[in-house]
Amino acid sequence: MSINHWKTIWPTHGFPALPPQELGMNQHILAALDRYAEREETRFRAILIVRHGHLAFEKYYRGQQLSDYHRIASATKSIISALVGVALQEGYLHSLEQPLIDFFPEFVTPEMDARMKQVTLHHLMTMTSGFSYEEWQHNVVRWEQGEGDWAAFAFSLPMAFEPGQHFQYNALGIHLISIILTKVTGRSTLEFARQMLFQPLGISTDEKSGFFWMQDPEGYYRGGGGMRLRPRDMAKFGYLYLKNGLWEQNQLLPTKFIKRSTQQHTMGGPPVNEPYGYLWWTTQHDEHDLFFASGIGGQIIAVIPDLDIVVVIASTNEAHLNEKKQRDIIANFIIPAIHQKQQ
Repeated sequence: MSINHWKTIWPTHGFPALPPQELGMNQHILAALDRYAEREETRFRAILIVRHGHLAFEKYYRGQQLSDYHRIASATKSIISALVGVALQEGYLHSLEQPLIDFFPEFVTPEMDARMKQVTLHHLMTMTSGFSYEEWQHNVVRWEQGEGDWAAFAFSLPMAFEPGQHFQYNALGIHLISIILTKVTGRSTLEFARQMLFQPLGISTDEKSGFFWMQDPEGYYRGGGGMRLRPRDMAKFGYLYLKNGLWEQNQLLPTKFIKRSTQQHTMGGPPVNEPYGYLWWTTQHDEHDLFFASGIGGQIIAVIPDLDIVVVIASTNEAHLNEKKQRDIIANFIIPAIHQKQQ
């Protein structure tokens, strides 16, 4: 059955499940994936595969259960990207070409580097702001644990490059976007996300159940990470992008924005070393275009549009884990399970 023949599923209240062979996937290859993930050294916590709107594979490892919330680390950045798309659609933001300093006039001084005045939202979204910032030197953990104004810290940094010239992974720049969203909407980033994204998708943000999103000392929700979600909720977020921003007849995100977000804007660089869009990584496997959110230690939300598939990977959050090795199950097991149909 072709992709176009499948009725659209809206999993607000949960994904229905079907045997993988009914979804055009080889159950023997997926059984091999399960055996591989069970190995102690792989450190997986959960793997979910959604195809044609149905769960084809859902497994939890190392004591995890489907109700458990999991730290998604820098995959949070892709949720911030979505919130920017919502803010553009709702008129809170006018354009990604708006200068950064328009939102932070309190930091503008006569001595400010002229290059800082050229930084736009587009540069923050593509991590090409040009700030003199090394993620592993100014590590977010170092400045997030102390008191202080994170925005002031960002504006205290010198400029190393012309904006748009050089990709440099920068969680601090994404935190500025979270602050901007709060300023323009008049709501915390979490409340904006609840109303415009999480509630429509059926994603619970009940902290008593385990949802969490870290805040900075000023009370702004962290843009670069610090969120906990359940793997099924991660799958819903990926599915929204698979459906080009549509959810139950409501266009939550502009289709054009999603297309722009998930296409290459720069060649990217560390830590993932793949091309980069608007806070999404992009790549190809077996000539299939794929885009994905990525968090340290192997937290993945991957979408392969032409195969009508969303893959969620949760791992043990160990910084030394090779994210690519975790993601390689897509190329080594999941895509082959589609190409090698059940006999």
